[in-house]
Amino acid sequence: MIYQSFYNRKRLFDPISRRNKACKVIAVLYEHFSIPLTSLNCLEIGCSAGIMTQYFAQAFKWVVGLDIDQAAVRAAVRENFTQTNFIVADGAYLPFKDESFDVVICTQVYEHARNPTRMAEEIWRVLRQGGVCFFSGPNKLSLIEGHTGLPLIQWLPRRLANWLVRLLKRGDKFEVNLMTYWELQRLWRNFVIIDYGPTLLTNPSRFSLYEEIPRLFALVPSIIYQWLAFAIPNLNWVLIKSAKEG
Repeated sequence: MIYQSFYNRKRLFDPISRRNKACKVIAVLYEHFSIPLTSLNCLEIGCSAGIMTQYFAQAFKWVVGLDIDQAAVRAAVRENFTQTNFIVADGAYLPFKDESFDVVICTQVYEHARNPTRMAEEIWRVLRQGGVCFFSGPNKLSLIEGHTGLPLIQWLPRRLANWLVRLLKRGDKFEVNLMTYWELQRLWRNFVIIDYGPTLLTNPSRFSLYEEIPRLFALVPSIIYQWLAFAIPNLNWVLIKSAKEG
């Protein structure tokens, strides 16, 4: 079962936060592609209750929402009024043929995955040549761990981290597995990686992040963020399946 503390569930089901994040993804992909998104199909891995999926369904030709959490998928089917298809499946074992999708969206999922390497391989497999995966996820180098709101807990021995999570009422145990910037580069090594982090931080209004990113951040020159890309707390990458594998 996917680990979710009360702290994280509140954000996960917050409609305003979900809307802003979905609009960010759509804006980045709209900027990347030279053709309308309405001509592309999309797979969202880790769709949960489908709040973001509803926005993706308005942007793409058709969308499949996938999650391993059966209860979340049932809620998505019950609440979603679009033509989106929802299925229960593990992101490491995608039930689709090779090169089935133009776009895969994988946001805040890798840290929950039982086998992130296998998931990355599966995303490569189901993407068409030239297709794109929008990836976002937490950076282990972040000062504040986003699922619990606790500082540096991701660096503690797991037994101690579990004890702190219970003590501070942030969940039953600490089960996310975070990677550093460089570990994530290795995870997605088959793809061409475009780091959108500096662009998002310096242009928050362009990507519907005016409620998420303080305006002061936009005053910092982009080159500073490029130098410090390894330390940005939440990474946002466009991963391109190039014409030649590997």
